[in-house]
Amino acid sequence: MNLASRIAHFDQHSDLDFYVYLNSELPFTERQMIAKKFADDPETGSLFFESGDEWLDRETGIAIDVMFRDVHWIERVVHQHQASMGYST
Repeated sequence: MNLASRIAHFDQHSDLDFYVYLNSELPFTERQMIAKKFADDPETGSLFFESGDEWLDRETGIAIDVMFRDVHWIERVVHQHQASMGYST
């Protein structure tokens, strides 16, 4: 059973979003290497909403979005209840 068949309510318009919280910035070259493990033509280094990478998974065809965030940002949101960028959870 592949990944797409295991996800409830998944259709051709669905994607998977991954949020990666880091203490320091992940070098762009490392992000490219990771993305190229899963995709032939990844889009890395996007800054449209926040730092992130996107690709179509080579094995499943599923769209993958990876957003990179500073761990201190989520600590402010969760522990100090200071929403930013429209996020409150």
